[in-house]
Amino acid sequence: MRDWLRNAIELSGGDILKAYLFGSILDQQSSPGDIDLVIVTADGAGGLAWRRVRDWRDSVALRFQVQFDLPLSILIATPSEWNEIDGTVVRRRE
Repeated sequence: MRDWLRNAIELSGGDILKAYLFGSILDQQSSPGDIDLVIVTADGAGGLAWRRVRDWRDSVALRFQVQFDLPLSILIATPSEWNEIDGTVVRRRE
């Protein structure tokens, strides 16, 4: 699953600066009901990379659901938003 996500992110064409899994997927004692992923875009809201990532999110989530039978919940953050929320959205980064 992680390799699949890494590949999908690499195919985004450089619009994604960072990506981190968070939530129940990181708890090895639980069986997650969905996969939570935060994506940091290469530019601010409304920018070209941000818009492409927003469009990418829907298609990759659908493909992920088909492949793994789990919903993929993607939170998109701009670089400035990430700086503001760093450490509060994700407990442990992967």
